Amino acid sequence: MSSSERIWCDCAAVQSLATFLQGSSNHTGTSRREDAAPPRARKRRCQRDVEPGLEEHENLNQIHPVEREDSPLHSRDSGDSLHRPEDACAPREPQDPLRQAPVPASEYPAGEASGTEHPASGDPPGAPQTGEDHTQPAESEDAFPDVTREDIRNTLKYIDLLRSATLGASGLSDDVLEQLQNPLQEELKITDPDVVLSIELYMASANGSRETYDTIRDAIARRQAGIEVLSYYKVKRTIEKLTGICPVVNDMCINSCMEFTGAQESLDACPKCLQSRYCPIRSKETRKVGRQQFTTIVPGPQIQALYRSPDTAKDMTYLFDRYVVLLFSIDGAQLYRNKQSDCWIYIWVVANLGPDKRYKKRFILVGGVIPGPKHPDNLDSFLYPGFFHVSALMREGLKVWNAALNSEALSRIFVALGMADGPAMATVQGTVGHHGARGCRIYCRLVGRHKPGCPHYYPALLKLLGPPIPGCEHDDILLTSIRLPSADEYQENLKLVVAADSDTQFKQLRRATGICKPSIFSGLSRIFPLPLGFPIDLMHLTGLNLPDLFMGLFRGVIKGSTRSDPKTWPCAVLQGQVWVDHGRRVERAMNFLPGFHDRPPRNIAEKISSGYKAAEFQTYLYKYAPCMLRTILGRPYWQNLCRISRAIVILHQEEILPGELLESKELLDKAVVEFEELYYARDPDRLHIVRPAIHNLWHTPDEIVRKGTLIGCTQYLIERVIGELGADIKQPSNPYANLSQRALRRCQMNGLKIMLPYTDRNLKPPGWLPRGAIDLGDGYALLRALDGCARPLPPSELAAFNDFWLLHPELRPRAPKVRKWARLRTPREQVARSAWKETEKPLSRLRMARCVKFLHDGRTDVGEVKYYCLLGSEGQQRAVTLVSVFGPPDMQLYEDSFKTVELRTYQGAQNLLVIDAKSIKSVVGMVPDDMDMAADYTVDYEHLHVGLHYAVVEKMGFTLDVMAG
Repeated sequence: MSSSERIWCDCAAVQSLATFLQGSSNHTGTSRREDAAPPRARKRRCQRDVEPGLEEHENLNQIHPVEREDSPLHSRDSGDSLHRPEDACAPREPQDPLRQAPVPASEYPAGEASGTEHPASGDPPGAPQTGEDHTQPAESEDAFPDVTREDIRNTLKYIDLLRSATLGASGLSDDVLEQLQNPLQEELKITDPDVVLSIELYMASANGSRETYDTIRDAIARRQAGIEVLSYYKVKRTIEKLTGICPVVNDMCINSCMEFTGAQESLDACPKCLQSRYCPIRSKETRKVGRQQFTTIVPGPQIQALYRSPDTAKDMTYLFDRYVVLLFSIDGAQLYRNKQSDCWIYIWVVANLGPDKRYKKRFILVGGVIPGPKHPDNLDSFLYPGFFHVSALMREGLKVWNAALNSEALSRIFVALGMADGPAMATVQGTVGHHGARGCRIYCRLVGRHKPGCPHYYPALLKLLGPPIPGCEHDDILLTSIRLPSADEYQENLKLVVAADSDTQFKQLRRATGICKPSIFSGLSRIFPLPLGFPIDLMHLTGLNLPDLFMGLFRGVIKGSTRSDPKTWPCAVLQGQVWVDHGRRVERAMNFLPGFHDRPPRNIAEKISSGYKAAEFQTYLYKYAPCMLRTILGRPYWQNLCRISRAIVILHQEEILPGELLESKELLDKAVVEFEELYYARDPDRLHIVRPAIHNLWHTPDEIVRKGTLIGCTQYLIERVIGELGADIKQPSNPYANLSQRALRRCQMNGLKIMLPYTDRNLKPPGWLPRGAIDLGDGYALLRALDGCARPLPPSELAAFNDFWLLHPELRPRAPKVRKWARLRTPREQVARSAWKETEKPLSRLRMARCVKFLHDGRTDVGEVKYYCLLGSEGQQRAVTLVSVFGPPDMQLYEDSFKTVELRTYQGAQNLLVIDAKSIKSVVGMVPDDMDMAADYTVDYEHLHVGLHYAVVEKMGFTLDVMAG
């Protein structure tokens, strides 16, 4: 399959960004037919040709995504609901009731809705009875307990200050400001060997204490009197001076309510909890000391460091030569399990680096660590210092010295996306959150429904049975009637909320619009029109929210029903001994998954409440469950799960075909409505089952059309950063200050590693291979172990080699002998192993990684690798693989499961085949379908057994291999 047929992981988002930066209001895209080059190559050429001038960006207000004329996603004639790219972002005719009346009761008035009719009577069990109170409740204040009109005024002040930001007022010292505005125009070189030694010693003891550094320093001084290792304080100051990366420290409330910045910088006490800002003991008349500080690490000096290395400077041209595109990500964490220890961290991702580099640890720019122990009430105040700096860079530009070009350039900053989980996104975005009447994460126009007397809304499409509930009278909603978010609508609704004259009107407008305050992102001049720059987070959606929903249903433990027991529902099949046996089956499947599945699912029956990870849930629910539950779960429920699983697997790919994206949309169109019919069934007592996760999942294909694949903008990255920084805490008595220092230290060391690559011990040169490996080209390499000599072929293997030599006689050796290799590295950075070495270990000590998907005679097959070898003479050798080919898949099951269950039979030595090593596409797991629960894995050296059925399991996130042939 040619690369020109792929939607590259950043293609749609990057081309939309390029068009947006051009400021062209008429151009709606570039046809893929205009250039036959691969999308990435053409994309970068177009951006270089039309790179805008600095003066063209100040008043842009519309994004125009790229059209693809050959894509079936444009057409809606067939009834599919996948919106065209231009529909996703183009302004629409105003149809919101807010434009006619300030406080509408519903987006879908009774009797005018767009769905199927249903009887007014015929209440299901548990439906509200006549005479009950159906007064429409206010929205739950739990979703936004502290958002008031005063908060709106404060946010507007922050926004006004951001719009006039300057670097001189960003809190940097004079030395750092001078370095930022006039960067050194040379590569970093340290000529003093003692300074180099001190820096390398400091970096080598990064996870140690100051005492560790001083101990080594003293030992060196005793051994060699002439060496002057810098003190711990001096080496820290030296690194800070070399990198220019230093903290901006501001006082904050001791209860984490707010930071004393912006318009609240002069306050002496927190306006919410009334706690004093300053410490009465340490403060003096001439110098006041804050009780707690918050550290911001501004991105400007970190970006400058990226350009001072020739290699990294070249990598920074993936998108533009003169523009720096940043992605913002924030998340909270609990540092300690058994005590309140909330802590929030935010980072900047440099999108100018390619996807193969931008997510690596040394290129992540930590922006700040918001101390706890409580949740920050005024998050805008904590984001303000970092955003002020970014806004100043947008307005004044960032001077960088490009080491690759040996020239100075003025770069502009563009913040493309703001990423967060659901609760944090509502705070950053300024919306009501998922329990509001208009609680959609991407701000579509769907109005939710609520239970009688309950203030929480749920995004249900089907109308409730029973007496009408005020605010929920609208009929069934067709998916095709749900319009995607509009920047114009958002701005007009925001104006209404800001202009509210009273608290009562504010609450009414908040419910009607789904907006509770402006977003601090509004203060930045170079962003996508709000709310279009806030993507769906696949990690929390598919790794936590959906698994929690489905496992609650399948186990019968979902809470919220008062008139029926979930354990009696037909979907609640994982109970009692069935649940216990199912958990053991999941655990025993672990040995059949390759090691690059970082978190193989553990025994879910035992560990589901003990920190089951998102990666475990994803592998279990979307890879294991369609196969393992097909004989347990009722067929309608099983097929609904299969539809959702197949769509999610497609949406997690790094590269997506237009046909695959359309397939996922069609599956979700059916699955979302089917889910409500099966589980919710219009019963008010079950309305809580229709969680926002189902609605957000339906939006995901449309979001991919608008933004590009979403696997590159999830919260996996910030979660990893939080985990790594949390593991580095060495001072439990003051963990927040220690965490801030660890974050600052990481940024400084990353900057130094970029400017001085020899200080990075983990950096390997391009094309590096381990000792004894052979580069086969095209990203393939043979890796050891290597047999000591060539050995004769047994009869069964000789027959397979003879068939191969008939087609390639030039590779036939004089004697039928081969020398075995144990491993093969693929272009996907997977390592395929072989039965030659793996069968030396029992299954209990193994994560089997020798089953591969390969292409042979135009057909995709699955096989067990016996070993690899080289055929041919010196200089003309060719790497081949002996595989035992699995039988063909059960196509009826494959189609019934919507391509989620691919069962194949192991045939052992009965079906051996020699293939080109480069025909191997990926390493897969082969999980037994009929698992013998009594089998002893400690004495099983065969691992795979002839005649048994095995299910193909591929890692989430990899491109799907089309079953050709």
